[in-house]
Amino acid sequence: MKKSCLSVVAMLLLGGSTLIADSLEKSFQSGATEGHIGLYGHQFDHKGGAKDGFSNGNASINYETAPFYNVSLGMGAWGSTKLSEKNDGDYDGAIADKGMIHQAFITYEEGELIKAVAGRQEVDFEWMTDFIEGATVELGYFDNLTLSLAWAKKQAVVGSDEITEFSNMNGNKGVYMLDAKYTPVEWLEINPYYYHAQNMFSAPGIKATLSFELEEELKTSTMFAYTQGKSDVVGTPD
Repeated sequence: MKKSCLSVVAMLLLGGSTLIADSLEKSFQSGATEGHIGLYGHQFDHKGGAKDGFSNGNASINYETAPFYNVSLGMGAWGSTKLSEKNDGDYDGAIADKGMIHQAFITYEEGELIKAVAGRQEVDFEWMTDFIEGATVELGYFDNLTLSLAWAKKQAVVGSDEITEFSNMNGNKGVYMLDAKYTPVEWLEINPYYYHAQNMFSAPGIKATLSFELEEELKTSTMFAYTQGKSDVVGTPD
């Protein structure tokens, strides 16, 4: 009897493992891929006739698996190659990293209630933008209110005209952020936020945006913003 029970358990485990493997395979097969191929160039004409600038070709590819029990994986790569440069147009200074993994993350998402992302990811907050290496959590439990929390250890700019390497923020301590977006009425968004870098600075602030659509072709947006920055570095003013 004991052997029979063990055989049944083994069969159940094997069957469960097979189902999980099949689901994982479907998750990867059903993933979304996107990318771009682009050309960029600029030239500055200085007084006296001097000119400088550069042009480049750039491309990216991003892939994210379909959700598997609300969890998905994503990765992206970006590359740039110089096509021309005139009079030391500072291509190497602007494009510091010619090829990089700019996205590598794991996401847990449950409808509009919660979205948590860890790893290299794109962000767009008031003082934290472009790409970070860290973690973000977005909570949508409340009506007309979205609450976001973030911690960024590294940050990089990745674009056609500029690429920087991922560099540490505040040493290895990183920067913490709390951000709330509240929309009491359709035309008003109130956005209080708070940033903190240990032994470096803290910055509470608030932004209010009023948006009106008078007609389909006529829209207006007005923003009021205030931030109070307090420095923890000796000799650096608030």
